[in-house]
Amino acid sequence: MIYVSADKILPWGVQWLLLHRLDGQPVPAATVTDVLGNRYVQERVYPHTPLSGWDWYVFRNVFLRPRR
Repeated sequence: MIYVSADKILPWGVQWLLLHRLDGQPVPAATVTDVLGNRYVQERVYPHTPLSGWDWYVFRNVFLRPRR
């Protein structure tokens, strides 16, 4: 995994976008965009276990195909 800060995103975006929410915060929409307007769709949700409180949301760039 490589972290890319918002000011370093290439014009076509990144392949995967990870978002997190603390327990009780609103969940992200099923489709989100980055600062450049690239669109990502939600692929997976990893709910938190008791006491940790962080849910993870995995989004895929709709224009980039995953490498195999």
